[in-house]
Amino acid sequence: MGQKPRDLTPTRSVLDFFGAELRTIRESRQMSMADLATALAYDPSQVGKVERAERSPTREFAAACDKALGTDGRLTRL
Repeated sequence: MGQKPRDLTPTRSVLDFFGAELRTIRESRQMSMADLATALAYDPSQVGKVERAERSPTREFAAACDKALGTDGRLTRL
């Protein structure tokens, strides 16, 4: 089983905000982190680090998430 999700405080930092948005959207699509990683062709650990606000997302990562999650550029704009 995967790691317990880190509690995020979206007002703490831009990274926390992005991670919280990514998690909320991913979960609303009923996707696991592994499912999203597969759709993105990224390593699951990288997806997890971005979602836990441990790594900054690149613009390319955000755009790939938008495409995989059908968010019409929402994450890229963040």
